[in-house]
Amino acid sequence: MKTLQLTDRDLTISNYNFIELDDENTLKQRIKNRLALFLGEFSLEPNEGMDWFTLKEYAYNTDEISKAVRSEILRDTEVVSINSLEVIFIDTPEKVKQYNLPKRSVLINWNLNTIYGVVTNG
Repeated sequence: MKTLQLTDRDLTISNYNFIELDDENTLKQRIKNRLALFLGEFSLEPNEGMDWFTLKEYAYNTDEISKAVRSEILRDTEVVSINSLEVIFIDTPEKVKQYNLPKRSVLINWNLNTIYGVVTNG
């Protein structure tokens, strides 16, 4: 399957052409977008995305948020299983510096068995 590449939630253009992604990279982009999307945010598919508003009530409960992320990833029909999943809360100045991300954000690392083989977001 192919799709158009997104960069910062916008189409990527090079030499006046849209950049297309291949099968594995299409899946990676789809998983990343699915995890970044708030449930109900996309009016054409209101059941897609993470219920981040409810999950914020778990305030840094890694188990609950990992369970929700795992469930959302497994909704993709091209994902066979999850080999590893890591949820890191960027909640200290040390982590801000280490991961180069803003405070109060979440870093999600995953390694998946898919119909294309093993896929990671790294």
